[in-house]
Amino acid sequence: MEGLILFIVCIVMILTFAGFGLYSWRRKTPANFWAGEKIPDDAVSDVKKYNHANGLMWIIYGVLYLIPAVMSFFNLDSAGIAIAVVTFGGLPVLIFVYVKIIRPKYVSNADKLYD
Repeated sequence: MEGLILFIVCIVMILTFAGFGLYSWRRKTPANFWAGEKIPDDAVSDVKKYNHANGLMWIIYGVLYLIPAVMSFFNLDSAGIAIAVVTFGGLPVLIFVYVKIIRPKYVSNADKLYD
């Protein structure tokens, strides 16, 4: 029963993060990464490519939750460790990818946006 509960939690995580990624992918205005962030349209060199990069990052993060979802049916302890690794290891990776790769590539004056 616990395995099924963890599986459902992972599916919710997949739908949430991959759904946000698809939403970001399809936006016509720049997608936000930080809560409350508003990137001006004119600060992004190519909004479509920026949104695709941002969306792909979130989709990949969401799909990673398939690992603990599948593991939840075989070994609950390992699945718990996997969900912790994906969650707590993935968040710093998301921040790194956005701040060091996506934002500098597509946002002009990216270093000045948050001053």
